[in-house]
Amino acid sequence: MQTATSLPVLLVGFYAGALADIVNRRRLLLATQGLILIAAAALSFLTFAGLMNAPLLLGFTFLLGLGASLGNPAWQAVHAELVPPEELPAAVTLSSVAYNLARGGTCSCRSHYRGRRTGSGVPPQRYRVLVRGRGALSLASRATAIDLAC
Repeated sequence: MQTATSLPVLLVGFYAGALADIVNRRRLLLATQGLILIAAAALSFLTFAGLMNAPLLLGFTFLLGLGASLGNPAWQAVHAELVPPEELPAAVTLSSVAYNLARGGTCSCRSHYRGRRTGSGVPPQRYRVLVRGRGALSLASRATAIDLAC
């Protein structure tokens, strides 16, 4: 699964950066998000219909990774166009926290919470508090705590 997700970065990562510089970034982002939407919808439909198997799952995972790897350079480059220059470091930091939390913060937290085999030394009760935290400050501290605990 991890190979199917990461392989598109290896295959098209360099070209995706060049593509983001050449074409209209807005259209590239819309196209890649459309690809991700179609792949996720088909994956959901086939799963709920009971037609999903391992090769299809790997193929759809590859498509999702392809859409993400094609869109990420354009998304990173568009930050400078969306915020004033003096607020750019804060915007990049916030985007990185949101991306890392969505990518694996909650999943890694759950895996630590469910199994103590990780050897992190942090009791499961702390993870319960981290997952149920509320507010923007809690979001930032939760992401930092999860990254530090992992």
